Amino acid sequence: KVIIFARMNGLIKLLKDYLKKSEYSFEYIHENIRGEERFEKITNYKKDPNIFILLLSSKTMLVDTCFGSVNSIIVYESN
Repeated sequence: KVIIFARMNGLIKLLKDYLKKSEYSFEYIHENIRGEERFEKITNYKKDPNIFILLLSSKTMLVDTCFGSVNSIIVYESN
């Protein structure tokens, strides 16, 4: 399991496009996803062994809920 943080919308779009074409299944959570939808995405990521990647906008603050099942964390940030 991998969590990827990215701040730039362009980079997030590139990553989403790549992941859609790849063999990796993923969940994507951005800062506008709230409540039940966010909880469902986190639960899917944690419980479904086929969901390999959690793609997060770096503005999303929910890492503590996912660390237990993560092997790697990747942070894409640029200045």
